[in-house]
Amino acid sequence: MSTYAKAKGLIDSYRLNNEFVHKYEQAYLLYQETNNKVHDEQAQVRKQSLILYSKLLKQAHMEVKIEVQILLRSLRKTRCTNKEKYLTRLLYHENCTNPKGSKEMPAERNEPRISINKLGEYLVATPARRLRIIKDQKNPRNFIVTRYQEATEAIISFLEDGARNDTIIETAIDVLLQKSNLTEFQEQDRDCSIEALESLLDIADEINLDGFQCKRGELEQPRLTIAGVSISVRPEIIITGTNRTGDITIGLLKVYLAKSHPHTEQAGSYIGTVLHQFAMHYLGEKGTVNYRHCQTLDVFRKKNTHRSTLISPTPE
Repeated sequence: MSTYAKAKGLIDSYRLNNEFVHKYEQAYLLYQETNNKVHDEQAQVRKQSLILYSKLLKQAHMEVKIEVQILLRSLRKTRCTNKEKYLTRLLYHENCTNPKGSKEMPAERNEPRISINKLGEYLVATPARRLRIIKDQKNPRNFIVTRYQEATEAIISFLEDGARNDTIIETAIDVLLQKSNLTEFQEQDRDCSIEALESLLDIADEINLDGFQCKRGELEQPRLTIAGVSISVRPEIIITGTNRTGDITIGLLKVYLAKSHPHTEQAGSYIGTVLHQFAMHYLGEKGTVNYRHCQTLDVFRKKNTHRSTLISPTPE
């Protein structure tokens, strides 16, 4: 209602502005025909009124533009939330069905393994959620639909550039907005990807990578083993800098994109700790690993969390 009222008011303001223009033109034409200074003075008064009113009109236009952007973002979030549970059940059902219609049981893993993001979630989850995570890791689904591909690529490019160029994210949003003729899942993924990118823009100024060299991590990276569990770390960004003595420092950044299970502060600290151990184990020869630069970026939660100084697991 607020956006509608402001937009309607803006239209009325444009109409009033047109009337001011018409009156100015009439006074100016009369002055041109009669050369009467009275008409010239009236024309100048109309002109000054137009100049003053144009400033108010421009301000009203910007306010409506902001209101429309907020409304569109809210609608996308609502649409994304309403569809998320349904599509998650549809596309990630435990009893996956093959093209012939027969149900296939998920293959059981013999080696204990987990991703770093799931490990962070597990360490602070409820007992029921922990059991669900263990079952999912032990019996992975027969097919996985990758979400947030365009958003992830844009975020990595943005971070690799030092988190300075908002145009990278804004361009990705524009590209996503132009997508059409999508399936229901693709449409929902597009809307949630836009929401993720907009969330990143909200905290872009808080991501401080000035003075560091940022390089994207390789797709194929070694695993870290802790207490017999193989952990897939795969940091998206490797952060390189120098300390006060001129020595090379190393840090890592992990991006987390998930709406349904946002990381808590403690979960982010656990993930930062595992990132620190990964860097110590595999990148220690390249420089001094700085725990302050081992961090996770929870995009939807709009939170950048660093390694906890109180936790120090030992990799095998």
